[in-house]
Amino acid sequence: MYINYQKHIIIDFEACTHMTKEPISQIIRDARKKQKLKQRELAALAGISIGTLLSLEKDGKTVGYGTVERVLNTLGLHIWIK
Repeated sequence: MYINYQKHIIIDFEACTHMTKEPISQIIRDARKKQKLKQRELAALAGISIGTLLSLEKDGKTVGYGTVERVLNTLGLHIWIK
């Protein structure tokens, strides 16, 4: 099952102090850059292929929920879907 992550996304960056409805791809890309991680580094840390991360950072439309959650957790982020 694949979920369109472009709608109704709320990300908890710091214990519910910042909520957003930005596209998940943008949130992941911004968080990775803020932590000064290269795409290959984040993919390795999250245990996914570079191709999967590239797809996720592009639009996230073909990436499963478990993969999205794994990448977010690697970046220290949490997801709540309403």
